[in-house]
Amino acid sequence: MTKAVVPALVLLAIFFNLFGCSYRLGTTNSSQGTLHLVVRNDSLAPQLGSLVDQEIRKYLLRFGQYKIIKARKEADFFLKVTLKSYEKFPESYRAEDTLLASGFRMSIQADLELSSKHGSVLLESTSNGSSSVFREDISTLPRKKQAMQALASDLAYQVSLSLLNAAL
Repeated sequence: MTKAVVPALVLLAIFFNLFGCSYRLGTTNSSQGTLHLVVRNDSLAPQLGSLVDQEIRKYLLRFGQYKIIKARKEADFFLKVTLKSYEKFPESYRAEDTLLASGFRMSIQADLELSSKHGSVLLESTSNGSSSVFREDISTLPRKKQAMQALASDLAYQVSLSLLNAAL
């Protein structure tokens, strides 16, 4: 009985290897091409430009849709992200402190323009990012660096989703 089971299992394993599904773990290699990225900061938050640039690159590498290159002349696509309309709003107040807000909401708007190497515009859209920051107690200030990083990450995620949707 065991002598008949071993060849059957071997044949079954060969059958699944040849005709089974071809699922592969990890990202796909279906790159849309090479991309040159430029982030222009026209907002009132000068430190936000480099943070958004870094976060967009991270998300694009994670999604694997485009290969990012430095040389614009060699790129298949050109993405220009223009940061605009940075705003900071008080979000909450403590009952014992009516002068200082205990939390802030920050938002940023970015205009996207994706064009091909021939100059034709493939995508024009606007993305928005937002984040919030709160003071831990009355004597400390909110940690603005963490909020800026969260704002840049949120905007970069929205930008990369717009690019992925445009590629489909």
